[in-house]
Amino acid sequence: MKYATTVDRLAASGDLRVPRHIKIDVDGNEFLILEGMRQLLSGQNRLRTIQVEMNDPHKTQILAFMKDHQYHLSHKHYTRSVSLRIKEGSDPETLRYNAVFIRAD
Repeated sequence: MKYATTVDRLAASGDLRVPRHIKIDVDGNEFLILEGMRQLLSGQNRLRTIQVEMNDPHKTQILAFMKDHQYHLSHKHYTRSVSLRIKEGSDPETLRYNAVFIRAD
């Protein structure tokens, strides 16, 4: 048996101190996590930065979602092995990376 909740509910309940920065790396479930953080992304105590592991198939959805919540992509962080693949000629847009988003205000 597993218990599931959203980050917004945890923050609202007081069980989680409202964070200023978050890193999300949950093996392809990043978009689901972001959807459960709408209040933290748009409320009075909005997150300053968010780092999200980007991989298909949700990359386009995540980028649009973050833009809709007034966050812009600050930079992309590639692991050492992915950086080597890029140097060898792989298209960076087809590879996994960590996207760092910053609040646009």
